[in-house]
Amino acid sequence: KGRDPIFKQKFVLTLVDGHQEIGVLVWNKNTVVEDYLIGTA
Repeated sequence: KGRDPIFKQKFVLTLVDGHQEIGVLVWNKNTVVEDYLIGTA
């Protein structure tokens, strides 16, 4: 927790032929208030 989170999830993604980029949005997960965007790549 805090300002320097460590994400330990791994993902395997398949890109469509002809595409070389992927965008990633990182959201927090709240149980009381609305989730919000915390980062992009």
